Amino acid sequence: MDTKTLLSFISGAFSAIAYGPYVYAILKKGSTVKPNRASWFTWWVIDISCVAALIAAHSYKALPMFVAFSIGSIAILILSIKRGEGGFEPLDIGCIFTALVGVGLWLWSGNPIIAIVALMASAVAGTLPTTKKAWLNPESEDLLTWGLLAVGGFFGSLAVNELIFEAVAPPVNVFVLQLTIVIPLIKHKLTRA
Repeated sequence: MDTKTLLSFISGAFSAIAYGPYVYAILKKGSTVKPNRASWFTWWVIDISCVAALIAAHSYKALPMFVAFSIGSIAILILSIKRGEGGFEPLDIGCIFTALVGVGLWLWSGNPIIAIVALMASAVAGTLPTTKKAWLNPESEDLLTWGLLAVGGFFGSLAVNELIFEAVAPPVNVFVLQLTIVIPLIKHKLTRA
């Protein structure tokens, strides 16, 4: 197994493992962790679409990470129905709409590069409610989960074989977006210590 393939599987492993602490944090009695419904719905749509777009673009190095995201995001989305928050604020509705437009652009164009750009823009929109929540109410998110997801995104970025847009952009986009959640959570932890 070459180094890039190993990094790809490490990325997928960190991404898959990250959901365990999040599920535990959500289900724990008295927990303050509440996933944002709009973010998780948006990420679920995007993750499944990214899997399809990466396969269509024959760009497989980020695939393990996005498969893990697809499985994890549907699990969290289901939990968020009863134990989450948000989903009906103007920001939430705008994010969901943006994600659906991104998928629509891909289906309309049939071009996996357009799909990747549209889905990355949708991911930015979908991340906004959770990033806002991480800054304003950091107790409502789990640092371990987001840290593991960021590590997975980092390894996914390192796994890229070719320095071409469709290979590099999705994992780098994921890593940067996860940092927008991790940074306020770390800041909160440090100021409380």
